Amino acid sequence: MPVVVERARPAMGSLFQLRLIGDDAEHLADCAETALDEIERVERLLSWRDVRSETARVNREAATRPVLVDFEFAQFLATIKGAEKATAGFFDAAVQSRRAIVGADELWEIEAEHRLVRFTRSGVRLDFGAVGKGYALDCAAAELRRFGVSQALLDAGTSSVLALGADEFGNPWPVGLRNPFTARPELRGTWPLELGQLRLGDLALSCSASHDAATSSGAESDLLDPATGRPVTQASAYAVVATNGIAAEVLSTALCAMGTVRAEAYTKEESNQLLRDVVAIVRLDAGDDASAAPCVTPLLLRRSGVLV
Repeated sequence: MPVVVERARPAMGSLFQLRLIGDDAEHLADCAETALDEIERVERLLSWRDVRSETARVNREAATRPVLVDFEFAQFLATIKGAEKATAGFFDAAVQSRRAIVGADELWEIEAEHRLVRFTRSGVRLDFGAVGKGYALDCAAAELRRFGVSQALLDAGTSSVLALGADEFGNPWPVGLRNPFTARPELRGTWPLELGQLRLGDLALSCSASHDAATSSGAESDLLDPATGRPVTQASAYAVVATNGIAAEVLSTALCAMGTVRAEAYTKEESNQLLRDVVAIVRLDAGDDASAAPCVTPLLLRRSGVLV
């Protein structure tokens, strides 16, 4: 039987849990610690709360002058800017500032070639909370691959998961499709914790829900409509499976902000570059009947066997 090594460490407000498969327990343990160290490094890079981070430095200085950043951060920012454009602003790393700046087109700019980032006005702040876990999982997975680990499950608290290869039985990793509506006080205990299962191999999963969907009906969402700068009013939840964590996180967040009609149309945009990294998109609907189980609606399914 293969050797199984498990390690866990808190980071980014969640518990990151790693399950590695191989034939050398000592090597797997060292690799697991290296991957967890990498997750902590990414947290230090992206946390706007850490005054020593690159993100905090940019937030302090980029409104007054272009800020020179390191190569990795410049490439990351270029990816995020591309994601904003590919989602028509429904994924927005500076979204909080739009409460006060409605209708602004470009709140920040990145010259990736020269590694310069600047804000177009004061009051802008970058916040990568919606995508940070996905990037951390991507970086941790890259470290595992670098040291020869080809089978692993990286779990960042059920909403963000990345699977490498197969599990110890040679099958795609089974990952539960969590029910985002069970947190509602009026529904707690009446619905299952999982709405189904996914089978993941060399794929990443992100599940996102509007604040209303995840708490109680009528609560104000923490997602904003970029056209109005106001919180989205429609409760929604999406699960996205993609070839990398960033794409999964970006799309699950953006689809929640779009609303049901716009999101469904978006998933049919065949020329969209961002969608090329996507294997499956599932919408989760609670409906108005508290006694009825949520509806799971596949909007995009490019690989059989992913959704069980």
